Amino acid sequence: MVFCGCRKPLLYGAGVWGGSLNTENIKRLTTIQRVFLLKFMKVYTTTSTQVLGVLAGIPPLFLSAKAEFQKFQVWVCRSPELGSVLDVGELDHFVKFSRVPIEFRIIGIKPEIANSQFEMYTDGSRIVDDCGLSMCILKNEHPFKIFKFRLIKNNTVLQAEMAVINFAVRWAQEKGFKINIYTGSQSSIEALRSAMSRSAIVIEAKKNLHLAGNSAGFTSDQSTCRRPG
Repeated sequence: MVFCGCRKPLLYGAGVWGGSLNTENIKRLTTIQRVFLLKFMKVYTTTSTQVLGVLAGIPPLFLSAKAEFQKFQVWVCRSPELGSVLDVGELDHFVKFSRVPIEFRIIGIKPEIANSQFEMYTDGSRIVDDCGLSMCILKNEHPFKIFKFRLIKNNTVLQAEMAVINFAVRWAQEKGFKINIYTGSQSSIEALRSAMSRSAIVIEAKKNLHLAGNSAGFTSDQSTCRRPG
């Protein structure tokens, strides 16, 4: 935690300068990090910096700077060169915060609503290179319908979870149903509650939940894996 507090000022602006590091810059960052690691790990001064980093579980500062640079190029500059390498996929893209409508930045997430017509259990998962999402719809505690979709391998689990939540709300809106959505993903709840979301798919889900109003309840349920279907 101490190092994390020091890391931010050391890497300030790395999104700009992290892509032009030379040998001298890398050596300077390594030296600064080594001083901390020696005091933190309390080992012999002859221990190499690489070993200290592995033992402490802390990545080299110069690699963190390069990562910040790549992230900045993809999400802010929308670099086509890096985008073709990382391939963030068509499911999601970066949205400038100024373009996010105020009413969709912070939304009131309603828990379970009364008199719902359907219960919808959503899940996004990944196994090796396969990423997908599924939704099981229950009516009166009995399986009604199941949807399954497979995504490209570069999509993340969070993107899959956001996609299936978005799909559930839109499905209900189109049919005029009242629903309760249950997810086993706490990260999805946190993403939807965040006022600083820059992800298009998160913003889309927030928009649909907001427009659904009192016709959609949404809550985290860690027991979804034990439900029917």
